[in-house]
This record gives sequence, structure tokens and C-alpha cells, in this order.
Amino acid sequence: MKIDLELFRTFKAVFEIGTISGAARVLEVTQPSVTGHLKALEAYAGHPLFERSTRNMKPTLYAKQLYNKVASSLTQLEVAEDFLQRKCNQSRSVTLYVGIYPGLFRQLLVPNIKKLDCNVVMTLNDNETLGTLLENGNMDLVVTTKDIPNRNVQYELLGTSRFILVAGGCTDISELPDLNLLNKKKIEAWLQKQVWYNTVYGEHLSSFWKLNFGRTPRFTPNYVLPDKYSIVCCLRNGTGLAVLPESLCREFLLKGEIKEVWGGYTEMKNTLFLGQRKNTLYMNEIKELKKLLRTEFLKTHPTTQN
Repeated sequence: MKIDLELFRTFKAVFEIGTISGAARVLEVTQPSVTGHLKALEAYAGHPLFERSTRNMKPTLYAKQLYNKVASSLTQLEVAEDFLQRKCNQSRSVTLYVGIYPGLFRQLLVPNIKKLDCNVVMTLNDNETLGTLLENGNMDLVVTTKDIPNRNVQYELLGTSRFILVAGGCTDISELPDLNLLNKKKIEAWLQKQVWYNTVYGEHLSSFWKLNFGRTPRFTPNYVLPDKYSIVCCLRNGTGLAVLPESLCREFLLKGEIKEVWGGYTEMKNTLFLGQRKNTLYMNEIKELKKLLRTEFLKTHPTTQN
């Protein structure tokens, strides 16, 4: 009995990403489809492949052995598929696969993507997923906060992004204590009582809190949204607090739709990197895209030092 290669492709995605939802996004299928493929493969193999939990999929020993046997072959097949797909487009022969954060995509590429002389397929996702896609050869270029070079991938500095505490334009901050070290406990107590927005991954709020108060926040955000730009849209002329990139907020700060509350006792910054595959047929196109990203990043992050 022959087995559908799509079952192995699904298995590989779940193994590498660790979640059903993440694999579904990468494969561009529904979560039930991913679950169905896994069940079919487990039935065929006669062994369970993952220990399921509410947060992730932990591979069994049998799954690890299976992955070692199929991963390399599937990657080579994906490279071949990618090559054929690119060749099919005769009007613009090169297609770049690019991964980036949703907020940065809106800032850097939405106004300028038509300037590129190649096709672009965008993936908007988190660090871990983008890094995995790049390492596996599914991305040509990614913007990420992690630079973990390996034999197939190289990273170079893009710049830094400053984070600030902002409030919705209608938020009453008149009772916020004076922002000095003597009032640290009072400031933290006041902040904890407010309405908070955060993203799904939530790392920026936790980092900001640890940097300024020496511990993680002792509250659960009221609203957890898919990306930072969604938070800005909710805060515009509304109420609530969030920790966001200054560059993303600048337009709305100037209009008075949101307001800057605090930069923190210690300034919080994210370092961003451009990651690309070392061996690529599209070096000129990637070079053009990197130049555009650098130019637009400096425009939107004028205090950045590269």
C-alpha cells in the first residue's frame, strides 16, 4: 500500500514547529487537515507519533526516528518544488519568499513592495517559526530578533527598535505617580490596576516589566491580540496601556490619538537582523530587497545606529 507524501510533509511540519496551529499556518491548510494527516500516518505506522498537550506536540521516540529518516528527503523535494514553481512564472522569473513581523511589514514593505523587480511571497509570523522556515530552505530572507547562524544561514544587523509604554488617547493618567526611582512600588501598583493590551506571544510586556521592576507582571492582560498594529488600532482614541515599538506608534503619537507614558528606568530595545540562505541563485534580488529594507528602516527608526 502506497502512502501519500503529504502525510510525511505534515508530520515534518508538526515535528519542527511543535504545534498543530503553527503547522497549519505554514502548510496553508486547516488544523483539522493537519490532525487528520497525523492520525492517518499513525494508523499506517502502527505507533503514536506525538504526545498531545494543550500547548504543544511532544514527539515520541518513534517520531524522532521517523523524522531522521524522512526530513532530508522531504527538504530536497521542497527545494525541487520551489525551483519548479519559480520557473513557471515567465513574466517575472524570480520569486522571493520573505518572512517578517506584521508591524514591520506594514512599515517597511507595504508602501514600497511594488518597487521590487521580482515576485514576493510574504509570511508574517514569529521568530521561532521564521527561523525554522529559513533553516529548512523555505524562506529566502527573514527579519528576526535572533541570529543563530548555521552552515546554511547567515545573519547581519538591520538595526534596533525602541519600546515604550503607551496609553490610549482617552486614558486618564493623571494619577500616575512621578516617574522616579523613589516611586517604583507606587508606579508598579498603579500600572497593575490598568487595562492592558498584549500580543499572543507577550514577550515585550514581560521584558519591559523585568527590566524596570525586576520581575514578571503579576496580572493577566485584558486583551490579547494577534499583533502590535492591532493593539495600536484599538488604543487609538480609546483607553488602555501597552508596551509597543516607538516607530510603530510615531504617527499616532503625533496626531494625539495615543500618548507616550514612559520609556522606562532603563531603555528597552530589540536588535533586529536580516537572515538569508548562504547558497542562493537569487543573490542580486535579495541584495535589492535588503537595501530597500535598510533604507525604509532608517526612515521609520531615525535614531537607529547601525
